Amino acid sequence: PDTVAFNAVLLAIANSGEQDCGENAERLLQKMHALHKKGNNDVCPTAISYSTTMLAWKNSGLLDAGDRAEALLRQMQKYYYDHDDYVDLEPNTVCFSTVISTFANSGTHHGAERAESLLEEMLQLYGSGSHDKVQPNTVTYTSVIEAWVATGRGGAIERAEKIVEQMEELSASGNKNVAPSTITYNLLIKGVEKCQVVDNANKAEKAHGILQRMQDRYDSRDCHAKPNVRTYNAVFQACAATPSDSNNDTKQHAIMVVLNLLRDMKERNIDVDKYTYPAAMKACSNLYNNNNNNDYSNAAIDEIFQRCCHDGMLDPMVLSHVRRVAPQYLEKVTGMPATSVKLEKVPNEWSARIRRKRRKFK
Repeated sequence: PDTVAFNAVLLAIANSGEQDCGENAERLLQKMHALHKKGNNDVCPTAISYSTTMLAWKNSGLLDAGDRAEALLRQMQKYYYDHDDYVDLEPNTVCFSTVISTFANSGTHHGAERAESLLEEMLQLYGSGSHDKVQPNTVTYTSVIEAWVATGRGGAIERAEKIVEQMEELSASGNKNVAPSTITYNLLIKGVEKCQVVDNANKAEKAHGILQRMQDRYDSRDCHAKPNVRTYNAVFQACAATPSDSNNDTKQHAIMVVLNLLRDMKERNIDVDKYTYPAAMKACSNLYNNNNNNDYSNAAIDEIFQRCCHDGMLDPMVLSHVRRVAPQYLEKVTGMPATSVKLEKVPNEWSARIRRKRRKFK
């Protein structure tokens, strides 16, 4: 077997996703080194061999996977710089990005710090002019953002925002390889939901602001990152994360964001998916005002429910949210006790698209 055959086996091990796939891949990688040192010129580890082994560590899901993947990167650099016969081991963007992504999977502050540090190392290497294979790209930057978002800690979203701003500035100056993608912005919005922000009560406003900034940049042709259904769903989830003890104005503003964005989706011909209405109704039910005048909340629930049924997207999750906070409304629109309302008992057209998808995957 030659290097190509070994690399194919390494990829199979990485794709297995088994907990020990990192160990198994690294063991095989070291065997490649041993064979090469014994004079087998048909077998010599390459950058692909190392990046695939790093991928195996990423897919293992182990807490120390990031550190193990970075150790391979350092080993790779040492072989390349210290040995003349390892010319194919020059670290590249894929290798660095894989290690960064592995750290992102850890969800730890350490992982986020290491991910950003590796990005800075790439920038220094590429900026030196002698390492043109390590130019960071959109995937690299986005993985660092993902690392910060995964921590869920205070200050994380601010760190992620600075990285997006850097991407926007570099892109505006002509480096389109690092232009923020739709995934980039979606992750940033997800971060608003998951992370502690300076003003938790204004999660809806912050998430909506990111969407608006994304839309403005797309409309002005500053970038190709077009908001999609996942973008809107992420904003709905951020709205739902508004603290329940927020004042009434803050709650109403969050609900207003949800309603306006549902209307905006319709105007922009962005089709809903199975997550849209559960997220929108979750926001409305989480912010339902039980203490004072419920007119605004009731009107919001009615609009979301009617839109959901019209689109044939009613599902058990939406029913559960409505049943929890507005059982009388549910009884009124269905003509049966709220506790008895099930998907099988409502008009078929209310959940037509959900039913079709269920049949498709049976």
